[in-house]
Amino acid sequence: LRLVDTTLIGNLAEGSGAGIYIHEGTLALERVDFTANVSQANGGGIFASDIYATFWGGQFVSNIAIKGGGIYTTGCAFVNVEGASFISNQASDGGGIYDSQSQSALYNRLTFASNQGATSGGGSAFNGTTNLILGNSQWVENVSTSGSAIHWADAPNAKVFNSTITANN
Repeated sequence: LRLVDTTLIGNLAEGSGAGIYIHEGTLALERVDFTANVSQANGGGIFASDIYATFWGGQFVSNIAIKGGGIYTTGCAFVNVEGASFISNQASDGGGIYDSQSQSALYNRLTFASNQGATSGGGSAFNGTTNLILGNSQWVENVSTSGSAIHWADAPNAKVFNSTITANN
């Protein structure tokens, strides 16, 4: 699936993936915006499992889910998110992004601002991501009880570089 210059607004899912739900295959997004999507499970904006994913640009604003207010990925071979903004998303875990068990993940030139992870990862949460790189990004004023900016568990090769983490609570 490939989407370019598209907006997904105000979608509701009783399950996962209010904006997009994809299992297996490839997902490529360029300048796609997700606003006010609500999932009663995981992935307010996007739920992606067992895929190869690339996201360039776009905004995730005011999306809500149990895990991954903006994006929820699980078991993906490769995830690349570049040049996107995550603003005012909400989830129990991973207000902006929740990545679980991906083999390789590159998150570059991202902004996480004013997201809320009630339990963990106000800005972003990573659980079991094998090779994780976070670069040239900023986490500002995100809120959570654990890992207000970034929460990771069992991410043995996590690297953060050239990034700013400020005023998270």
